[in-house]
Amino acid sequence: MIYSSPINIFVGTAYSGENEFDQCIKQIDAQKGVRIRHYIVFDKPILPAFEEMYSEWSEIKHEMDMFVQIDADVILNSDDCILSIYNTIKNTKYNVISYPLYDHFTNKNIWALNSYLPSIEFVTLKDKYKPDMEFKNAVRYPTTLNSEIKGEHSPNPSMIQAFHFGWHRELRSDVSPGQRKILRNLVNAPKTQNRNHAIAGMHFARTYKAKTRDSSPIEYTNPIFIEQFKIYEESAQIINGTI
Repeated sequence: MIYSSPINIFVGTAYSGENEFDQCIKQIDAQKGVRIRHYIVFDKPILPAFEEMYSEWSEIKHEMDMFVQIDADVILNSDDCILSIYNTIKNTKYNVISYPLYDHFTNKNIWALNSYLPSIEFVTLKDKYKPDMEFKNAVRYPTTLNSEIKGEHSPNPSMIQAFHFGWHRELRSDVSPGQRKILRNLVNAPKTQNRNHAIAGMHFARTYKAKTRDSSPIEYTNPIFIEQFKIYEESAQIINGTI
């Protein structure tokens, strides 16, 4: 009997307290047809988190067939999701492929699931606004050919997650114009409690940016973000009569 060689997949995840983390892990562990090495970075700012993840990948990528970057608030929608991504890009001229996820804040799709073949070379990270875009030797798979939704983004966020969604995208919008479209979709989305928290984060960030001209405090760990969220959280509790 001839056995096929295993497909070795490196999955990288940065965790900052996201509510969906356990379900995210469960779906990754349930993937069929692949052998996964899952590397998780806990509670670090963006650049150190991605630098650690990419360093680990560079050490072992000679043993791997693909790297999939899955955020801690992402839940894959099938148990053959990663296998299907690999089958799509293998034996092509491309080495980077991105897929959309259904985003529960905007009721729209966002392109947020990125995968890389070992020929990709990540460079020293400098841009915390888009660290998953800093690499060499990239040949991107056309997005027009792979519009299939591969999972969900933030189906069950906490208040701080929702606030952070609007906060960091507003701060990033000056350097990443695509964030402005996401914010427009957020404003036009059906009103829900989570959407309202995200809208608040956007407005708090806009006010902060107008006063300071500072777009840097985008991480959960940043003291300025923590301070601004606490102000919002307290005001929301007062309005709701809980304090």
